[in-house]
Amino acid sequence: MLTLWHSQLGATAVPREDLYREVGRRLLVLREREGLSQKYLADSLGVAESTYSRYEAGLRKVPLPDLRHLARLLGVTTDQLLGVEPLPPPRQRAPGDILRELEAAIRREVELGPVKVYPAGGTVSAGAGAPGEGEPVYYIPRPGERAHTFVWVEVVGACMEPRVHEGDTVIVDTEASPREGDIVVALHDGRKLVKQLERRGERMYLVALQGQSPIEVDESTRILGVVREARYVP
Repeated sequence: MLTLWHSQLGATAVPREDLYREVGRRLLVLREREGLSQKYLADSLGVAESTYSRYEAGLRKVPLPDLRHLARLLGVTTDQLLGVEPLPPPRQRAPGDILRELEAAIRREVELGPVKVYPAGGTVSAGAGAPGEGEPVYYIPRPGERAHTFVWVEVVGACMEPRVHEGDTVIVDTEASPREGDIVVALHDGRKLVKQLERRGERMYLVALQGQSPIEVDESTRILGVVREARYVP
């Protein structure tokens, strides 16, 4: 199968598997060059380490937002990650420079202060369902996400424990691209649900963590956002 990918040099059709492998190879080279672990980069993206490992192995497409974030973090362009342009020679950087840059980005977000997050309203369910109504709450976004739209909803039900508890307020990024392993808020058959997004074979499912039957993501399902934080607000 051919994949059409867009770069600053235009659109190019390449075999999908070849593109995935080349991006993975370049990620590996750059990560080892900077002395970083897979877990570190996975954490910076907010994905599971196993997901990032599949990026490097060429077994999974890197979503465009992740590609851009990795390019910034590793000091290259997206075209260099995609193989359109050669990688730059190794930079002369002191140990820990990338960590300090990330810490500086986080400090900038803290200094800018939290954003006000309003309730989404309606019903969100990790069990029976409850209205998402009340006063706004405050949240410090991740670097690069300050311009996103966030809402909060209250969770009723215990099927997502231990990651999300009954009564928690969850902060939802409505503009984040959902990835396998994310906790998401989804609309399915007219109900708002809080579930984990998982791939099983060729299909995606909304999965509870307490053994309930998974819900297949189909035409009746709409992912409303990615849960960025769960907190208890008395």
